[in-house]
Amino acid sequence: MIMSFSNTMQLWNLGFGRQETVGRWSQAFARLLWSSSGRRWILWDIYIGGLAAWSAFNLTPYGQQPHGLLIGMVFGILMGLAGWLCGIPQPETNPSRYELVTVTFLGIVLGLVLCLVLSMGLAYARIGRWIWAWFGLLAYIGILTPRLIVSGVEGSARRRVLLYGAGHTGRQLLKELQQHAGIRVVGFIDDNPAFWTQSIEGHPCLGGVLQAPAVCKQLDVELLCVAMIRPLPEPRARRLLVMRHVGVEIMDIPDLYERFFTRVPIDFISARWLLNGGTLTAQTMGMIFKRLSDVALSVAGLIVSLPLWLLVAGAIAIAMPGPVFFRQWRMGYANRPFRIIKFRTMRMDAEADGAQWADAHDERVTPLGRFLRLTRLDELPQLWNVLKGDMSLVGPRPERPEFIADIEKVIPFYDQRYLVMPGLSGWAQVRYHYGANLEDVKCKLEYDLYYIRNMSFRLDLQIMLRTLVMLMKGSR
Repeated sequence: MIMSFSNTMQLWNLGFGRQETVGRWSQAFARLLWSSSGRRWILWDIYIGGLAAWSAFNLTPYGQQPHGLLIGMVFGILMGLAGWLCGIPQPETNPSRYELVTVTFLGIVLGLVLCLVLSMGLAYARIGRWIWAWFGLLAYIGILTPRLIVSGVEGSARRRVLLYGAGHTGRQLLKELQQHAGIRVVGFIDDNPAFWTQSIEGHPCLGGVLQAPAVCKQLDVELLCVAMIRPLPEPRARRLLVMRHVGVEIMDIPDLYERFFTRVPIDFISARWLLNGGTLTAQTMGMIFKRLSDVALSVAGLIVSLPLWLLVAGAIAIAMPGPVFFRQWRMGYANRPFRIIKFRTMRMDAEADGAQWADAHDERVTPLGRFLRLTRLDELPQLWNVLKGDMSLVGPRPERPEFIADIEKVIPFYDQRYLVMPGLSGWAQVRYHYGANLEDVKCKLEYDLYYIRNMSFRLDLQIMLRTLVMLMKGSR
């Protein structure tokens, strides 16, 4: 089938014939470091870490260090490892500048700790405090600065995406992708010729699956997303296989959401798709290590926070007549209910009319309770729930049984949250705002499903560090 003249002109206008709005140097720099998987950023962090260590050894007034180059290389690897563990954001994931600055700082601190432990283990005692300070400062500047530059280069490093399917699903997906700083939708293809002459939300439809190779080549497309809920017929799927020979990645909607939005889109998945996830059992080494970490950290947290318990309990007793602690039934692992314990933050008659949704500006919360919620001091007693085994430090937040029946009527796959232990903080809590209605519950479930499918020590560490970032920012 021959492409029409209008489609050919659309390809030219969308392709390399159009000049970018940014300078060539910034575009080249952004594309050099752009990486959907993050590998280039990891290599950059290793290089900067090694260069910062070598510079600190040689630029201080204490003279050159023996074996400075070798130690600098090892320190660079440890700094890159720390950045990977902490999940220093890639600019392509559209992080805020606050997140970039704070998480990078936490990554540098972890990297310095790893390097310090290694140097102490090797009895390498010639590294002074000024060298450590210069090492951390140079690494922080070198790792953070290019991320800030790339995140500020509008449109130069976006991944060019072509959508296969111009119907309702494709248009709904387009609205989501337009909000992502790392993606640029260049157009549609669809096997229905009626779409070929239409402009879909300002984007052209450039033919069908037969025209896809030419369209991808002309527009420098890197990723083709099949924007359809139903599986493709076998003949069309075979035609798409040709795209892989020209370097175009092919993804479906759920996989695209997982990679670029770090959540699972409930509206675009099925039970069959969820079956592709890994098996979660309490006997796996990862789950055993997670439980041991929960016990150790909860014991340490209870011991360290004991003075705060006394202060908070005394403040509640003075400012709010009634009990200090608040107990409430929640649904836990394997659909088993348990009683969660918190410091009381609401009035005694808060639920005189029955169970109600809580929101960020709930009038039932007292002034002291609002402060406790803002600082999350009200959740300190939940460390006891963690120690008992009712909860984990990281996992989906447990919901009240009174709400679950209504939630499961309108939101599918909500019962998947019971596959893992509920947590003090979770991926939904650090990625989404405070939930106050069913729509918020749905969005949070999408993040919880991502966590359940991708849970690991690294992801747990990132959640805990981002929780610290939220506490420093004063958000809940």
